[in-house]
Amino acid sequence: MRYGKTSYHSLSKYEIPNNIAFIRIPPYSPELNPSEKIWAYIKQFYKNKTERIEQLTKIKGIEIWSANYVLMKSIKDMSCITYGDSELNKVIHTIFKTTKKPKKEEIDAIFKDFKNWESYLNFYLWKYLN
Repeated sequence: MRYGKTSYHSLSKYEIPNNIAFIRIPPYSPELNPSEKIWAYIKQFYKNKTERIEQLTKIKGIEIWSANYVLMKSIKDMSCITYGDSELNKVIHTIFKTTKKPKKEEIDAIFKDFKNWESYLNFYLWKYLN
C-alpha cells in the first residue's frame, strides 16, 4: 500500500498485519497517483472550461460548485468561481453587503475585474473567513 506524509496519513493508530507493506510516496508525486491521469484526460479531450464543467456535472453528485472546485484545484484552472459554495456566499455577503445567498450576477459583478484570476480571489475570500 502507498501513503503520503500528510497529517491524515498517519499509520500510528492502526494495527498493520504482517502481510502488508507500506511504501511512503514522496511529496507531490502525481506520476504515482492514478487519479492524476483523469485530470490529464480531461485537459486533453475537453479544451475549454464550459466543456469540462459540462462533462463533470454529468457525474452523479457533482454540481457546479464541485466542478469548479475540481477545475481549480486539480486542473489548476485559475478562472473558476465556486458558485453555490456556502463559505463564498457568506464572505461575499459580509464584505459586499449582498443578499445572504448572492445571485450569480452579483458574484460575477464582484469577480469581473479579476478575469482569468477568479480562483485566486476565491481563495482569498475563503481565507478572509479564517
